[in-house]
Amino acid sequence: MSIELDAQTLEVKLPAFLTITRLAKLGRITRYTMRQVLQQKDVHCVRAGKRLLIPMAEIEKKIPALYKTLHLLEAARRARRPASGLR
Repeated sequence: MSIELDAQTLEVKLPAFLTITRLAKLGRITRYTMRQVLQQKDVHCVRAGKRLLIPMAEIEKKIPALYKTLHLLEAARRARRPASGLR
């Protein structure tokens, strides 16, 4: 299955890092399952205190399907948000 991204979707800015918990919620899977997927794909995490942060560059390089899905989810979320300043 191939996911096509249009130019507007690619303009959506994603955060540089996401937590495993946030990635798991977006993927509708458990944190444990997300952690296993990341380990299987050899995605390196960055520890910040108690949190494990996942660099988006790692996801883009090692799990491109997840990266594209995150772009689509963020674009859909922003499309649902009303435009600010318009009344």
